[in-house]
Amino acid sequence: MKYWLAVLFWTAAPALFGAEWIKMNSANFELYTSSTEAEGRQTLEMFEKTRDFFLRVKASTVVSQLPVTLVLFDSAKEYRPYSPRANAPAFFVGDEERDYIVMSDPGEQRSRFAVHEYVHVLVRHSGLKLPVWLNEGMADVYSTMQVDNGRISLGAMPKDRIYSLTHDSWMRLPALVRITHQSPAYNEDNRIGIFYAQSWLLAHMLMLGDGYADKFPKLLERISEADSSQTALADVYGKGLAEIERDANVYFRTTIGGSSYKSELQSGNIGPAKAAPEQEVGVTLANVLALNGKVAEAAKQLEELSAKFPSSWEIEEMLAYLNWRKGDNEAALGKFKLAFEHGATGWKTYWDYARLLAASGGDRRLRLEAAQKALASKPDLDLARLMVGQEFYAMGKHAEALAELRQVKDVDPRLAARMYLMMGNAAIELQQENDARQFADKAKKVAKAPDEVAGVEALFNRLQGNRATPSDPPSSTTDDDPQRPILRRRPPPAPSKKGR
Repeated sequence: MKYWLAVLFWTAAPALFGAEWIKMNSANFELYTSSTEAEGRQTLEMFEKTRDFFLRVKASTVVSQLPVTLVLFDSAKEYRPYSPRANAPAFFVGDEERDYIVMSDPGEQRSRFAVHEYVHVLVRHSGLKLPVWLNEGMADVYSTMQVDNGRISLGAMPKDRIYSLTHDSWMRLPALVRITHQSPAYNEDNRIGIFYAQSWLLAHMLMLGDGYADKFPKLLERISEADSSQTALADVYGKGLAEIERDANVYFRTTIGGSSYKSELQSGNIGPAKAAPEQEVGVTLANVLALNGKVAEAAKQLEELSAKFPSSWEIEEMLAYLNWRKGDNEAALGKFKLAFEHGATGWKTYWDYARLLAASGGDRRLRLEAAQKALASKPDLDLARLMVGQEFYAMGKHAEALAELRQVKDVDPRLAARMYLMMGNAAIELQQENDARQFADKAKKVAKAPDEVAGVEALFNRLQGNRATPSDPPSSTTDDDPQRPILRRRPPPAPSKKGR
């Protein structure tokens, strides 16, 4: 089992402010809801039991590496503007610092939706790269988990999946395994039902069926590496898609079953409900909007929140990232500055501010200060240390530059030559020629680009007696990471807790 798991468009009266929100916490989840305390408590209990189930089956990636926030809307009307698809009763999104599971009032389907979305959270952190059919199908199989008289059963046949499989035309398996999140069969109401039903059936057979279940862990590994589902299935089971398709048809008609575990699930301690601050709810929902690609709506919501809460660093920080994603670096820098003035202290925020300052040609002393503050909270952030070293070097502070660069433990191969060139030239300025020669040798081994090779030659020339001051080595601060970061709502946890 170890590899099994190895929005809101603003109107005159937005849903956010049309309802009173409460916040509740359990041992492993936080919940914001516009529903009742009883509904919130029941939802938290279900998620805690789901987490406990995966602990008991000893899945290696049983818990998310990040905090998990649950958002439960009291009605489908409130929920709908946030949903990525009209036909999604719940969904999961995540950024670098938090996972979110968002639901409308699920009623009797609460347990099923909770488990399904939580499986997506676990898959995200498992390192597995699963095709859509397997990701959804596996989550659907787990979503049938039921607890009764001290036993946990798995694999019951959901009525809606049975209906689709008995009334709708089946897709051929080659078409099913090629579906992506952009495919019509995943986004159109008249096709999504049979996609989910067949994905559930195929995953059910692979996870629990005779002749398939014992090799399912191997399939998860192989399918994460393979170019296609067809290749992985053939490699693991020695069968083509046509044979697997026939097996699935027979499995559904005659032998489909489930499995059972003897265990009691624990829901843990759930704290009392408290009124959720409007600012906190608003930032949370804006992040959900942005993560679903609804950036304009998120920005509109944040701007209105900013007018109501002008001293909130969380709001200004999120606006900074939104502007960065849109390519408006000047606006992003202004929002970062406001976030710090209002109390932001997270290492990631300082580091991204430093990167953006460097990319925009911002004030060198400001970016040096920002990078140093990031390092103060996260000493193992080698890219920030490299930036600090380079800034010192450019300022002619060779001793400070060399002291910083010596502390870089994990040298990015793309940046190694530039770093060693800086260290070699700084060592020469400090009359540490033995060290300079060692750095020159290291730079020579990894130099590939023409400017790096030329820099190595110039460094050896200096060591041989030509003491001319070298030109600045190629920049290695931010342009080597051109991808803008995804949004975040708050500073990440301390490095020792997060391990990053």
